Amino acid sequence: MRQALRAGMADGWGGSMCGTEFSDVMFGTPMPVDTEANLGVMKEDEVNIIVHGHDPSLSEMICEYAGDPEMIALAKSLGAKGINVAGVCCTSNEVAIESWGPQYHGVAKVKHWFEEWNTRGTVLQWDIKQYFHKEDQTIAEWYFKNTMDSGRVEAFDGMSLVKWTAEDTICFLQEFGCNEHRYDPYQDGPFPKFRD
Repeated sequence: MRQALRAGMADGWGGSMCGTEFSDVMFGTPMPVDTEANLGVMKEDEVNIIVHGHDPSLSEMICEYAGDPEMIALAKSLGAKGINVAGVCCTSNEVAIESWGPQYHGVAKVKHWFEEWNTRGTVLQWDIKQYFHKEDQTIAEWYFKNTMDSGRVEAFDGMSLVKWTAEDTICFLQEFGCNEHRYDPYQDGPFPKFRD
């Protein structure tokens, strides 16, 4: 399999077709998704790597290694501020949006967010209360509780809007959350008292 993927890089169109077939078997057949395009993705002070999705295995590995501390250190030692990876076409456009604002675009960024969060937080409880599914979308209601390395415990009710590809992989995820510590800010009079 490795040799076939190597041949895909070296053999042009024929190898690209082999790489595409192997990638489809390993990761599922890609489907079109809505995205935004911008020619201003290049960064003057970074190493720019523009990937093409016709060999998704290669694109995924480039994204993974571009975030490697050793590669970033190498780029910095050569005068760059970091490594910038952008896609030309047919690359992953997954999006995850947290309930409090942060959003992550692309497989590499979503994977980094998930792995990095798990280095400083621990999930204590995550219960799915109910869900509704229609065509390529699912809405799930859940309760989530975690503790952070600082000792802070967070708990909230939430909902997720999930959009699926034809291969049943997530291409869009947006969270909506509500802190479990609800209170009446007008309890003591006509002027609100909000908690921090």
